[in-house]
Amino acid sequence: MNKSSYKFLKIGKEQYLKDIMDCIPSNVILFKVLTGIGATTLEIEYLLRHSIIIEPNLPVIKGKCKKYNKSKKNPTVLGVYEGVTVDMIVDYLQSDNKAKKIITTPESYFKVKQAFEELAINIYSHSFMLFDECERVVQDVGYREKIALPMKDFFLFTHKAFISATPIIPSDPNFLLQKFDIFNIKPTFDYKEQITVIDTNNVHYTLAKFFQENRRDQYFIFFNSTDAIASLIQSLNILDDSAVFCARESKGKLKVNGFKHLSTDIGPFQKYNFFTSRFFSAVDIDNVLNPTIIIISDLVTAAHSTIDPCSESIQIIGRFRKVDGFDSKKEVIHITNIDPELKAKSEQECVDDFKVGHSTYQTLKRLHDATTTSYGREVMKEALTRIEFAKYINLDGEINYFMQDNTVYEERKKGYYQSVQSLLTIYKDSKHFKMKAKSEWYSFSDLDRKRTDKQARLKTVFEVVMPAIKELYDKKDQTTFIWQLQLQSLKDEFSQVFDAFDKIGLEEAKALEFDHVKIRKAIQQKEISSQKSHFGFLGSIESNFHEGESYSSQQIMYKLRAGMAEHNLKLLTPGVKLLKEYCQLSDRITIGRNSDGKEVKGYKLIKILNKAKR
Repeated sequence: MNKSSYKFLKIGKEQYLKDIMDCIPSNVILFKVLTGIGATTLEIEYLLRHSIIIEPNLPVIKGKCKKYNKSKKNPTVLGVYEGVTVDMIVDYLQSDNKAKKIITTPESYFKVKQAFEELAINIYSHSFMLFDECERVVQDVGYREKIALPMKDFFLFTHKAFISATPIIPSDPNFLLQKFDIFNIKPTFDYKEQITVIDTNNVHYTLAKFFQENRRDQYFIFFNSTDAIASLIQSLNILDDSAVFCARESKGKLKVNGFKHLSTDIGPFQKYNFFTSRFFSAVDIDNVLNPTIIIISDLVTAAHSTIDPCSESIQIIGRFRKVDGFDSKKEVIHITNIDPELKAKSEQECVDDFKVGHSTYQTLKRLHDATTTSYGREVMKEALTRIEFAKYINLDGEINYFMQDNTVYEERKKGYYQSVQSLLTIYKDSKHFKMKAKSEWYSFSDLDRKRTDKQARLKTVFEVVMPAIKELYDKKDQTTFIWQLQLQSLKDEFSQVFDAFDKIGLEEAKALEFDHVKIRKAIQQKEISSQKSHFGFLGSIESNFHEGESYSSQQIMYKLRAGMAEHNLKLLTPGVKLLKEYCQLSDRITIGRNSDGKEVKGYKLIKILNKAKR
């Protein structure tokens, strides 16, 4: 975006956004610089317009709903996430609220849109769309593709804004085409936080040393790896005094491995409090005076745990709000190891790769469109989906700029961790930090621990629960109240295990002696069998294969693979063996010659059998 689009607004130490603007302007990327100055609050409390607010993480939505809703039956603010139905959104839109304020996860936005459609309301002119913590679209889209789903609609809204304390300026040309301005909030005071960066070759030892030398009532530890958090807690023998705040799936895995204090929401706290990335931004941690904040990056145990000093470190520190109107004194530590062997590309190298990749994709697309035979089109379609650049293309064929931005971002972040100096330079150059640096070195390193780790991994929920089910069914008396209670409790708590268990049934599970490996294999066979009888797939076989015609092994594979892709059948293996389950084929014969005069081997289709299997 060009320089003329930048604007500045000053803010004082005790001021909030509401003190310097009446409302968030439209078509802006609001770079608020400071966390906790009430951007989302300003939009919720601005009652002269309806709003749809996109929040990347669920705890934020629940927190805002708890703050503003006096009644669950008549909410002032509607949170939309998994479990909230379209009918509930329709009821809210028909409520007496003067201004409708909907806060939704990106993944649940489609339900909001559907509710508007059912009421024949033009969503794009009806509501202001605010995408909060907008940097998360770029940061997370690499592993969470659906986070960018609302972006196609975002540019269709008449009034809209992108907002964050640490925005990553997106490359999508729509921002320029729609003449977005960048609003920079400029603090009139010194807002730098003191941070101590400790580079180490043993994260466990450094953390233990810090605990030993710095006795505190509570520690708040931000580490983006559930398995690595579990390893730390076990290694330091602090299980009883530790709480882990994480996603629901991670909570289930930790619970069956003996971890006690687990939550998908904020609080209550223990002495050692561990947070995964869903709590890195936008969540408010209130009433914690003078917190000790520890950020951990461990490239040996969890390569994805790297932290971006320019955004994530700032956001993490910003989770802690004022206590009774007073600023807390925050003690901030970043403990990290370094990987000199880490490969990272420059932004220009990424851009060059995108150009080459896009050119290759366009060439293949032209060949696909120009091909006159169905087989040729199938081959080219397969090539289009398999090349590396395919991940940068949306379903509609347009470039996914956020996925490209994510690649640039991840490569840049990797570069910070190639050397201690690179990381320290980023912190030194930041306007947000006053930095101290320390270095610790131990004879036994993180790499040594990884090589000798006997705990290897956490057990899966399936592995832990299945023996408990076996023990129940091994009991002679299965009619007692306590037996029924135990079984129902297991079903309620581990519904996903019982959903899988139900696919094969009790008798087969007994025959397999409740062995989780055998049961998983049996379930997979059931699912494969189900996919083989998929009605749409059977139809695609009839459409693409014809009695009396001959096909090479490669043609058979491509045709079957296309049908599988169309119906999302991921467990089947395309090939002659699979086709023989639906068709009577000849023995392998010569079916023609190629351009070099060499024989082409294949199979003649004698009869289609699958009609009889329907």
